[in-house]
Amino acid sequence: MNQYPKVKCLNCRKEIGECNFKTFTVNLKGYDKNGKRKLFCSQECYEQYKKQFEIEVYNGCPIYAVECLGEMRYMPWWFSSYYFTNIEDCRKRIDRKEVGIYPSYLFGSLVR
Repeated sequence: MNQYPKVKCLNCRKEIGECNFKTFTVNLKGYDKNGKRKLFCSQECYEQYKKQFEIEVYNGCPIYAVECLGEMRYMPWWFSSYYFTNIEDCRKRIDRKEVGIYPSYLFGSLVR
């Protein structure tokens, strides 16, 4: 019988299950440092993974930094749809209280 490869948590490397549709629908999905969807065994593990990219907390908001193509990218939240090339611009964005952060699934319902 065919054995599926095992899937492991990106952070702690704990075995989650077999590589199949059920495993990908049941377990917690999050982003890795390249913006790709990955599996994590728990919310705590995902938060621990994100913490390694957090460089500071500014006005109560964590700022994350990821190196991509030799360039540091600063994000006001974990894998936002945009980034800044310096931390000062990221801080200015956080200071703008009139700009909100909304989940992307809300925009789908507005377009219909």
